[in-house]
Amino acid sequence: QVPPNSHHHLDLFHHSIETVRQVQNLYNSASDEVKEHLDKIDFGGFSRLAHLKLAAFMHDIGKFSTWTIEEGKHRFIKHDDVGAKLAIKFLKNLHLSNKQIDYISKMIKNHIYPASLINASKENNKAFAKCVKKLGVDFLDVIKLSRADRLAAQGEAITPDILEKSLKHLDELENYYHSVQNIIENPKPLLNGREIMEILNIKPSKQVGEIMDELVEMQMTGEIKDKTEAVEYVKKRGLI
Repeated sequence: QVPPNSHHHLDLFHHSIETVRQVQNLYNSASDEVKEHLDKIDFGGFSRLAHLKLAAFMHDIGKFSTWTIEEGKHRFIKHDDVGAKLAIKFLKNLHLSNKQIDYISKMIKNHIYPASLINASKENNKAFAKCVKKLGVDFLDVIKLSRADRLAAQGEAITPDILEKSLKHLDELENYYHSVQNIIENPKPLLNGREIMEILNIKPSKQVGEIMDELVEMQMTGEIKDKTEAVEYVKKRGLI
């Protein structure tokens, strides 16, 4: 019942189907490294690609209940959050495992997250680092879903320049991920919690965990490169 609009050349149902087709197209043209990632059977006995295509079909499931028209513009505020919650209910009825449900609902909840970073400076990787850190090993999957969604929505308001800028932005995010992939998949903290407590002479606390998270993020942005720099940062951090 949700028709095409200025951003979508297809109605909602056919946009959902087209997004699945675009996910498959992106897989077909992907590098061997990305294909290997999407071919992995990490949960449910089926590949990540199979789960990603189901997530693509359901990614806008929250749009119908959030649909409003204001001054001729179609709006779907928080459809990602609503859709993720709706999907959990449907997927439980299909008797999918908790890991399958967590993955698919995570894809739906985050499918527009990468687009929200489009104005982040390429030189300032903090926003990119937060995104990668939040999504972890599922980051590539979200990027592919976001790209498929973009390619499946080309209404009259989506000019060639807008499309090119969006796809270039997603390329930057994906390239950034590959540059820090080893940190994500094989995390080796420059300092552990015990070392941080010794440096600051403090007991176990929430602060220790916060500092460890900050160190990982700064390692990903290149602000801290080795253990010596990490120790200096912790010392300064303790004076705040």
